[in-house]
Amino acid sequence: MIVKTRAYEYSYIALESLYRRLPKIHDMKELIHSKMQMAKAGIYGEERMDGVFQKYSFPFQYLVLHDVSLESYGKFQIDSVFLTQYFAVVLEIKNISGSLRFKQNPSQLERENEEGKVDVFESPEVQIERNIYLLEDWLRLQGVSIPVRGVIVLTNSRVKVVEPSIKYPTIRYFIRRFQYFCAI
Repeated sequence: MIVKTRAYEYSYIALESLYRRLPKIHDMKELIHSKMQMAKAGIYGEERMDGVFQKYSFPFQYLVLHDVSLESYGKFQIDSVFLTQYFAVVLEIKNISGSLRFKQNPSQLERENEEGKVDVFESPEVQIERNIYLLEDWLRLQGVSIPVRGVIVLTNSRVKVVEPSIKYPTIRYFIRRFQYFCAI
C-alpha cells in the first residue's frame, strides 16, 4: 500500500523558470538545460516506479513511502522506502540509459552513451549507504529496530550494466526481481 506519494519536483520548476528568463545567448544556458533534462529524467524514472507499486502487491503487509525527507545527523531524502514490520528497503531510483559501470576507489558511476561519450556521476552505492545509515539512526531514535537494506533500481529500458554494483543488488526488471529480493 502506498501511503506517501511524491511531491512535485520544485528544483525542476526552478531550473525551468531560470532557463526561460535567461537571454537566448548566455554562458549558463546550456548547463541549465542539461540539468533540467537530468531532473526530468529522474522524475520520469520515479513515476515509472510509482506505477509498478500501483499495479502490483505482495503477499504480506507493507507500506511504500515515496520521496521521504527525514532528519537524523542531518537532513536526508530517499527516493522510495519499502517498509515491512521485519525490514525496510531503501530504493535508489535511476533513469539512466547507456552502458553503466559501477567503479570503486573512488566510488562512482560511469555511463557511456551511444556516441561513446563517458559521463561520471556520484555512485548510487554512496547514496544508498548514506541513506541506510541515516534511516537506521532515525528508526533507532523512534524505538524501531529492523534491518535496512538497499537496492538500486534502473528504470530506463535502454540501460546495460557492464560492471554491476558489488555492494547492492541492481534491478532492471523491477517487480519480479524485487519480489525475489523481498523473499530473501
